[in-house]
Amino acid sequence: DFDLSGAYPTAMAMLRNVDFSRVTTLTGDVIDINPLDFIFGYVSFEFPPDTMYPCLPCKDAEGRGLIFPLKGETYASAPELYLALRLGAKIRWIQPGIKVAAFDKHDIRDALTDLLKARAEAKKMYGKGSVQEVMLKEEINSIYGKTAQGLSGKRNYSTRYDKVENTPPSNITQPVFAAMTTSIVR
Repeated sequence: DFDLSGAYPTAMAMLRNVDFSRVTTLTGDVIDINPLDFIFGYVSFEFPPDTMYPCLPCKDAEGRGLIFPLKGETYASAPELYLALRLGAKIRWIQPGIKVAAFDKHDIRDALTDLLKARAEAKKMYGKGSVQEVMLKEEINSIYGKTAQGLSGKRNYSTRYDKVENTPPSNITQPVFAAMTTSIVR
């Protein structure tokens, strides 16, 4: 594992605004793909036997996390599919894939850029590790968490109601962004 500095904000900054008015389906073999297109689906795959590091993740049947086999079936998105094709994998849609169009705008990049500039300024004015700098770092890192909030079935204890409840989506929960961000980083 590698700890890549700024990996999630950097990945998110690459994403264009989603255009849900234009969605198409994909079938057959996956032969060419743009790694930054919003493409998702359930695929079967097989890498060449000499592939050292297959890149399509599958959930381990015994619940131990993700594994990366040479052959299998998984849900994947464009960045992973692109890399798998570059590694020589044969890929086929098991269920029709989905391609969601995008506008040529990067609103999330603009927001992240503003926060990164503010963090750099806080670091310069107050020093690395200052309350001001750390607060902005947490804000930047929380943006991904908020886009993925409520998607994975996590539960939290509510002191208000004295019970465990499903974590609800946030105001900016966006499954397309969350899936693409993790896929780019992975």
